Amino acid sequence: LFMVMFQAMTHVLLLPWRWAVPSMMVMSFAVIVTAVATEVYLAAGIAVMGMMMAWGIGYGIRQQILQEQLEAAHERNAVLAVAAERERIGRDLHDLLGHSLTSLTISAQLARRLLDSDPDAAREQLAHIETTVRQALADVRATASGMQKVRAATEIASARSVLGTVGIQAEVPTALPPLPDDRAELFGFVIREGVTNIVRHSHATRAAITVDERSVSIADDGVGIPDGSSRTGLRGLEARVTVAGGAFEVTTGEAGTRLTATMEEPR
Repeated sequence: LFMVMFQAMTHVLLLPWRWAVPSMMVMSFAVIVTAVATEVYLAAGIAVMGMMMAWGIGYGIRQQILQEQLEAAHERNAVLAVAAERERIGRDLHDLLGHSLTSLTISAQLARRLLDSDPDAAREQLAHIETTVRQALADVRATASGMQKVRAATEIASARSVLGTVGIQAEVPTALPPLPDDRAELFGFVIREGVTNIVRHSHATRAAITVDERSVSIADDGVGIPDGSSRTGLRGLEARVTVAGGAFEVTTGEAGTRLTATMEEPR
């Protein structure tokens, strides 16, 4: 009976907390009842004291364990947040620089062809290259700071210019419906990636962009996306649309390719 205090301590030190408390209390009450029944009141007092001390020490240990688990969870969350931010920056850089570098390549090739036959036109293309490089540098800086602003309206204007430069007939809307800032930005990324893929891979002669309040679509009459291609940009774009609460669909074949991003109706 007089060893009850040590037994109570053993329970809270060695057993999981959810088991230690009830087993320690059952044992202590059993000792108290036995001590009272045998009139060994000192043992009953020791049992009460041991139960209180054991609960206090065990509670302190439990709080320390929970604090350590909380700190470990914070560390894991910080690592995941860093990974997510790296993925976001990677997607943004791919979307931004892929478009800009495609435009630069086309302009440089055109300037080289025009250098002897039409120097004035070649100089215009070089001026366009300089402007694009400056804009790309500003985009990279803004993306790194998380302040990049892409809008559907500006991307449509850029798409008309880029597609016309490579001889692709562009059908684009002359006016856009009112869009929230986050949706206008998302649709801008979809248009940018779609136009970049058309210029790079499609061998198309026509491209059409349609936009309404809930969706954006980019279609071409090219050769389609080859089987086995990496589709890195499209996967990043799909992740971006999914995170925003929308659906992203790619249909491709001999008749061409269509990218469609559709957002849910607001509740």
